[in-house]
Amino acid sequence: MDAVFHELVAGALDEVRRREPDYLARFPLAFPSVSEQAERYRQHPRFARYPAAEIEEALATGIAHFAGQGASVREVGGGIADPVAELMLDSVVDAAAAERRDLQLDPRMPQSGRPLAEILANGYDERRTPAGTRYFIGRRGDRPLVLVNACGIPLAVWSKFLGDRSHGFRIVVVESRTADVVDGGMRAYTDLTVDADDIAAVLDHASVDQADILGWCSGGKLAIELANRRPERIRSLVLLSITLRGIRGVERQPNAFEDNMGQIFSAVSQRPTMARIFAKSFQQQEKAQFVDWASLADDPARRAATLFGMPAKEHASALTAPMLQPEFLANYGRRMTFDEAYPIDEVLSRLNLPVLAISGDHDTVVDNALTCKGLRRWGPPAVHARVKGSGHYVHDLQYPYFRSILTDFLAGREPVGSARVEVERLER
Repeated sequence: MDAVFHELVAGALDEVRRREPDYLARFPLAFPSVSEQAERYRQHPRFARYPAAEIEEALATGIAHFAGQGASVREVGGGIADPVAELMLDSVVDAAAAERRDLQLDPRMPQSGRPLAEILANGYDERRTPAGTRYFIGRRGDRPLVLVNACGIPLAVWSKFLGDRSHGFRIVVVESRTADVVDGGMRAYTDLTVDADDIAAVLDHASVDQADILGWCSGGKLAIELANRRPERIRSLVLLSITLRGIRGVERQPNAFEDNMGQIFSAVSQRPTMARIFAKSFQQQEKAQFVDWASLADDPARRAATLFGMPAKEHASALTAPMLQPEFLANYGRRMTFDEAYPIDEVLSRLNLPVLAISGDHDTVVDNALTCKGLRRWGPPAVHARVKGSGHYVHDLQYPYFRSILTDFLAGREPVGSARVEVERLER
């Protein structure tokens, strides 16, 4: 097995350790026999033509790699009862396909892990439009791509993409009037139509005639609105783990995070003094991030779901940045309330451009099923790629998969399904 294989397998371990450093020491990975698993993978269309012996060799090598890197491994009879172990094997088989060049998964990112300030200083120009809108634009790359971050979230969660010099995208990041583009927070309230106008002005100022746009989380509706306002400027639309909460004609299922935040926003709107109480609660939550792993010791399924839904520890506080100060929380609530009421179904129905949706199968922040239903009912034909073992941060923890899916789509190719990626068409 070559270096790409071993680096991708190491990356699967990193996905776990960046979420919970002690997980693999605390909980053994229980694997069935490799021959049993090889036959299972040969039922997958991607691996049907692979000789069983080749898959067995890859699985055995991968398991040995896990053990050599300090993971506790053991063999069990019967099928896989541990979803984390299953994900590790899925990653191994995908790594073997990448070694064959059947999958374009590249783990080698020269600037991955570098501080955001250094990445921006070395690779981006900071500019302002005549109206004062601040933005960063890459010094390299020949395909402009506008990155629309989630409202009020620190930009560091995008360090891997921003710091990857091996892709050909010239990334543009525009500061909203609501938040510091780097540090996040919600210093003011503006609605998404104002943000769309500001991004359009940046494209004019930067002499960008055509660009792709990538919206994440609450940045998704803004990305959709920009594509609607400037159809001659936006080449394609990528929607990563976005929220379409409030979209007309699609039944909403309970979502703990969005439902709880909706109740908080409603309470703060009715009694503004409550913002201080809730902000203090978020501050305490940020300091006391804890998972009671002992209570999950005998329940591998719940344990895996908890792990897969987590961000990397270094970004665990990112989602609370817009809620840590009373004025931030009040502004955030106004913005999210406006976004939820925005007639995004009407906007989607006017779009006529390629659309890609990317999601994780364990996202605890937004309702990706609602997003897919909304796109299927109101949007143009779209492609949806779901990444197994992922939460809300596919672009960080599962970066090789994120980049592969994005690169294929923007090159005019349909993203490739694999052991960890499921691809479907979203059409009316």
